[in-house]
Amino acid sequence: MRIIGILLITTISLSCLSACGGPGQDDDIVTRLDEIFDRLDRHQLFRGAALVSDGEQFVYTTARGLADEAWNIPNSVDTRYRIASLSKQFAAVVVLQLIDEGCLSLDDPLAGHLSVPPKSWAETVTVQHLLSQSSGIPDYTLLPDYLEVLSKRRFTLTEFVRFIFADPLFDTLRFTPSESWEYSNTNYLLLGALAEVATGESYGNLVKQRIFAPLAMRDSGVFDSLKPVAMLADGYDLSYTDEVERAAHSEYSPKSVPSGGLYSTVTDLLKWASALQEGPLLTPAMREIFTTPGQFVDESTGYACGQWREFHQTPNGERVEIFAHGGSSMGMSTWLLRVPTMERCVVLLHNGGSAREGFLEQLSFAILDVLDGGRGELPPLDLLGPLAGTYLNHRESLFDHYRLLKERHGKIYDFGPGQLSQIGRLLIARIGDEETAAALFRLNVEEHPDSPLAHRDLGGLLLDGGHSDRALVHLLQARELDPGPDAELDTLIARARE
Repeated sequence: MRIIGILLITTISLSCLSACGGPGQDDDIVTRLDEIFDRLDRHQLFRGAALVSDGEQFVYTTARGLADEAWNIPNSVDTRYRIASLSKQFAAVVVLQLIDEGCLSLDDPLAGHLSVPPKSWAETVTVQHLLSQSSGIPDYTLLPDYLEVLSKRRFTLTEFVRFIFADPLFDTLRFTPSESWEYSNTNYLLLGALAEVATGESYGNLVKQRIFAPLAMRDSGVFDSLKPVAMLADGYDLSYTDEVERAAHSEYSPKSVPSGGLYSTVTDLLKWASALQEGPLLTPAMREIFTTPGQFVDESTGYACGQWREFHQTPNGERVEIFAHGGSSMGMSTWLLRVPTMERCVVLLHNGGSAREGFLEQLSFAILDVLDGGRGELPPLDLLGPLAGTYLNHRESLFDHYRLLKERHGKIYDFGPGQLSQIGRLLIARIGDEETAAALFRLNVEEHPDSPLAHRDLGGLLLDGGHSDRALVHLLQARELDPGPDAELDTLIARARE
């Protein structure tokens, strides 16, 4: 996307609340994109702002719903949104700039840079491991009572690093660096801390000086719960009764900036996307690192530095490279997708629920389909988004919400066995809530008695809980339903028979 695309954006009316197009717009494309967002409106699925750029010929923007329910303030393309983990891209660029300037090195170990409680692995984990999410360092959100207690406490970045490293959770890595991959907020928290040590500047100032100011991103900044931000959208969720409610509170302070503490607008993020393509932020060597997955770990992860890379096939059979990343936090979900060779960009900032990155990703591909001449049909949507908000705010009503969604929105959401499986597995892996996961797996077996996945999940969890006889029933049922080769399932069955 050329810099002229940025100038084009600034010439259109940014106060419009309905879709509008730039020079050379295709009215049919505008109509189809309007139809998508109108349908989402009817089901309260999207509230926020969207921007679509297709080369220099077409621009589409729309804003839906309210930025502030209490004051009845509508969202607009000027509204600022917390961008959550999309902030990681900015941390990656700042660190790559410092590497290019000789202040840091990809091979620098953490030891010697950070004054924190000593860890045995500090000599083996390097900057490149943090960038590629291949360090094995646990995610700080896995700390006990993180959601209920720690997320609401204020820390400076240095204080928070010291605090988490003092916890036994961080005594051991989850895997040997470079031998596996796991998304961890701690990796990017530490990149911000390294940047502070290398420069003597606060990470927030580094982002402002190195990115926001040069790109004239005047509506972007560092979010702090104690400091008011003009035109900032509040975060909301749809409750288990289908009513709008404010999302659960989380304290934003300097501790969270590198991994997820920035705010921005759709138009500022277009400037950012353009600069990532060919702007002055990164030298060619650093841009190569920024965009190439697998340089420090298996390429199959698709993760480069603060973004995933995948390939998309256009209707004419062309295979094009796509870069994307999203974020989620307390009623906010974000998604930024770039197609560099086609000069396309999709920015989606949503203040209608957490954990909606999967939905926004689906929406972004529907938008690409429209640009390619298709109808932009959305597949059935994941249940994770709506149920995540209920889990955080009304855990006791999680299953009531599931039944309500099935009754009222059965044609919108995906109610296949993979959905409850995904949510249950995430609850085990990210929160350690095996009790709720077990209830979800039991419901999955009831809803899908012919699903080998449903029986396998429940059998595996029962086995881990010491209930071998009950586990064996479900594991054998999974084997009967899917008799194909499966060494992992065979191992589980053998364990249950011991």
